[in-house]
Amino acid sequence: MINQSLLFIVLIVIAAFGLSFFQYYKAVFKKEKAAFLYLILRGLTYSIIGILLLNLSWDQKTTEVQPKELVLAVDNSASIHQLADTTQIKKWVNLFVEDEDLNEKFKITPFQFGEKINSLKNLNFQDQETNLAAVFLEIQQLVSKQELPMVLVSDGNPTFGRDVGLASQSSNFDVFPVVVGDTTAFADSRIDQIDMNSYAFLNNKFPIEAYVSYQGEEEFKTKLQLKENGKILQEKNIDFTANQASKRIQFEVLAESVGVKSYEVFLVPQEGEKQIENNSQEIALEVIDESTKILVLTSFLHPDLSALKKSIESNQQRKVEILHIQNYSGDLEGVNLLILYQPTRDFASVYQQLNQAELPHMVITGTKTDYRFLNNQQNDFKKENSNSTEEYFPSFNSDFSAYQQNDFYVHTFPPLEDKFGSVEIKRQADVLFHQQVQGIETDEPMLFFITQDKPKRAYWLGEQFWRWRAESYLQENKSFENFDNFMNKWVGFLSLNQKKSRLIVEAESFYKTQRNAKIKASLFDQNYELDKNSSLYIRFTNQDKQVNEFPMLFSNSHHEFNLDALEPGDYTYEVFSSKENLSQKGQFKLIAYSAEDQFVNANASLLKSIAKDETLWELNDFEKLKTYLLESQVYQPIQKEKIKLKPLIDWEILFIFLILSLSLEWFFRKYNGLI
Repeated sequence: MINQSLLFIVLIVIAAFGLSFFQYYKAVFKKEKAAFLYLILRGLTYSIIGILLLNLSWDQKTTEVQPKELVLAVDNSASIHQLADTTQIKKWVNLFVEDEDLNEKFKITPFQFGEKINSLKNLNFQDQETNLAAVFLEIQQLVSKQELPMVLVSDGNPTFGRDVGLASQSSNFDVFPVVVGDTTAFADSRIDQIDMNSYAFLNNKFPIEAYVSYQGEEEFKTKLQLKENGKILQEKNIDFTANQASKRIQFEVLAESVGVKSYEVFLVPQEGEKQIENNSQEIALEVIDESTKILVLTSFLHPDLSALKKSIESNQQRKVEILHIQNYSGDLEGVNLLILYQPTRDFASVYQQLNQAELPHMVITGTKTDYRFLNNQQNDFKKENSNSTEEYFPSFNSDFSAYQQNDFYVHTFPPLEDKFGSVEIKRQADVLFHQQVQGIETDEPMLFFITQDKPKRAYWLGEQFWRWRAESYLQENKSFENFDNFMNKWVGFLSLNQKKSRLIVEAESFYKTQRNAKIKASLFDQNYELDKNSSLYIRFTNQDKQVNEFPMLFSNSHHEFNLDALEPGDYTYEVFSSKENLSQKGQFKLIAYSAEDQFVNANASLLKSIAKDETLWELNDFEKLKTYLLESQVYQPIQKEKIKLKPLIDWEILFIFLILSLSLEWFFRKYNGLI
């Protein structure tokens, strides 16, 4: 390449001086003064310009040796502190990171992990969770994509995250686990998991499922107890054998009172069992009183009334009382929803009460309804009064949006009966069913809701819907569930008090410590737009009546407070604004729990399953591991050859000579009077 470039330079010089000679040959033959000087300077100028335009270069090759990257991942979770000597681990890590031979062959990239993956800074072994799968999935994104060695210092006990084996297989790491903690298998019984709902309804039974297991060679008989305030509510006998080392036990508990209820699930340990921290767990749930009292007023008996009562009371929290209008005393105390079945003039006093009490209600009409009276008592709709009757089939309105109504197909249901006449809705309404007459769909409503002002109310135009319940029973494999769910949805919608608040708080009835538990809140302005500049505070009162107040931090679209600062116990709280008279109150129970305290030894089987050649290493094997890594031919340094294109002649020098040659030529021509 260099020889070729030199040839080009020679050709450029010859061409340059040839062109210069062509321009000055007359002056040369005439032997004019300084002609040869002009020829040489002009030739140099053309040569430099030609070389600059040709931009001659040559390849400069350099060789660079890059050491293989080696990942060191150290478990910083609290279980390490419990199972191993943390001082010895720190010394081992420092020795590994600072070893000259290892640093000469490898580029060591150290990390520490627990709840999150971080660069190795300060090992304190205080993380309350271990996401072992993230070591492979997240670190893979931070290092080279090549096949790399990873030295994993851990007890192999994950508490959350994806499957560790699958995560390891999907990565490019050859794992060398350094197991810390005792790998001896002790006999141990434990509660692995408890499943239960966060809420239960008053006077209903709710299930508590516990998954328990036993690690040991001998058969073990024990008991699983459910306690409340130290008192044993229920207990189940358990027989563990080699073939049945795990069990699923279920308790059923009656919710007898409203509020947050806390329980302890306790597995009686074997005598002399080393670890008993994992033999008990505290749980809690909130018992809610969703009881709803519905009063049905009627002037005559009808099969629809029985269908109403049976369907609504399929929800055990709802009670229906059917009362003849003549026996109605005017007492609405405790009534959450009023249903008027085919009102007549006898209902005049009831409407006077409704206008004053703002009580949610539904009006069901039919062939015996006095529409002249009904049209005068309300201003939601008007129907022509007629003595003739008509059959109306239901047609579902897919644009209905007041609440979710799915999986209720009414196109095969029998028709309802009502007086003939057109219907005019006077207010904004959500229509669930339209009327279909003789196969023709109309825009006139059959079932619709008025929710723009108080109280919420609904109108169902048609009787004989008891036939719908019977038809649903035949269609749904002899079950009334589908129809009953339909009825309870509109009952729940009407009876639920949905007062829109500008301060919305998201909180649970109970939390577990060390689970990043948070209470969140959002404050809206008068136009119900999020107020990002607001300041919210939260005030806690514990069972000893001690009060603590904290500011809530704004994050993204809400304010939040992390409960890690609180001790386990029962709390009431109040979230309030510093500028406006807005607040929300509630209560919760903070349960002491640490997943890291549940382990009695290192999980050698898990670490072995992800290890290269299924080989485990210990802290005492430092020299053996070091020798293996240094002598391995798989992790040799990578030699890279870099080719850099460099100019054959520095253009800055050429530019200086170009200016110099042009300047000299101009000076001598000026001196000799040629310019």
